[in-house]
Amino acid sequence: MTYDRLDASQYEGAPTGLYFFQYGPLAQHVFAYTDGPVPIEHGGIKYSPEAIGRGDIAMKGEFQAQPLELRIAPSSGLANYFREQQFEQDVRLVIRSFHESDPDRDTVVVWTGRVVATGRRDTYIELLCESVISGFDGGGAGRRYQRACHWPLYGAGSPGCNATRRVRAEVGVLRIGSNAVVIPAGSLGGIDREKYIGGYASWNSVGITYNRTIVRVSQDPDTGGDTLLFQGLVRGVSLSTRLRLFAGCNHLEEDCRDLHQNIVNFGGQPGIPLKHPISRVHRFD
Repeated sequence: MTYDRLDASQYEGAPTGLYFFQYGPLAQHVFAYTDGPVPIEHGGIKYSPEAIGRGDIAMKGEFQAQPLELRIAPSSGLANYFREQQFEQDVRLVIRSFHESDPDRDTVVVWTGRVVATGRRDTYIELLCESVISGFDGGGAGRRYQRACHWPLYGAGSPGCNATRRVRAEVGVLRIGSNAVVIPAGSLGGIDREKYIGGYASWNSVGITYNRTIVRVSQDPDTGGDTLLFQGLVRGVSLSTRLRLFAGCNHLEEDCRDLHQNIVNFGGQPGIPLKHPISRVHRFD
């Protein structure tokens, strides 16, 4: 391989990075950038020049151990995607490298994983990326001593919530706002409005499954229907879209038992006393 020889050279090597981001199942759901000065085509994909940089790739033995930080211009298409949308799917990242002086264009994969967080830093957008195998190095699940359940709703694991993801209602759309939709009256599947708070709505559009957490449900004064207020902007919704609604949870014993029929996985300790047995100062509420 010519890559290894050039990579070890102090004079001949001129590494160029190829950054392939994939955020959906279709061919157009990608962003492909190079940190070189000219466009590069590799594997049938055109990589466009972009102001992009990264931190050092930390290694532990043979594994990529530490998170990788990328910096990209706020005017890039990828930055606009993160600015306008939540993480609908895992945004996967593959970084390849080659040397410009290599006549064979020998290209190797130097890092692979996913983007887990973004943020604005001065004049650039910072992406925090996690290696595909770094999740295997965790310390395991913890346990809190509290009355309410601390498991994330619908989270899977052992131990974990493991509540069944049941579609409580499949509804149409009457009106569409920037971060809310109005659905017909009486279409909540016989569940009280407040039981959907903390749940989510799901819908499909152009090969992508969109999920939005429901933060409030109220009656629409104009149509008489129910307004679902989402955490995040509404994308990919039209008046013909069908929404699938999943119930939330107040993380107390009654919702776990009565709403989700999941009391065997309840993660709280409802028997904790609310009054101190000796002191007058309540330290357990």
